Order: sequence, then C-alpha cells, then structure tokens
Amino acid sequence: MFQGLLTEAAEAGELRDDVAPTELASYCPHALTAAGGLPSEAAVHRLVTVTLAGLRPAG
Repeated sequence: MFQGLLTEAAEAGELRDDVAPTELASYCPHALTAAGGLPSEAAVHRLVTVTLAGLRPAG
C-alpha cells in the first residue's frame, strides 16, 4: 500500500525522481523506526519533518 502511494506521488511529480519509489518505500519505515528511541515528542516531529523533506522533489 505504501509503495503504491509513493508510486502515485512520483507519477504526479510530488516525489523526488532520483530514487525509485520501491526504494523509498523501504527506506522510510526504517528511518521512522528511530522514533521509538527518541527522547521527546519534539524529536519525533523533527524526524518526521526530515523524512518528509527527503521525499520532496529537488528545487
């Protein structure tokens, strides 16, 4: 399901195009797993912000 959403976003130009959506579908959950070890809700919000920024197209 997540991979399908990323593929749709890529096709709509809303996702970076230098990494395949299948790879991003694997990277994102691993990046967000780190949230469980963060010391505060603010840190979790920063992690989500950084992860989402990494999905956006350049420019």
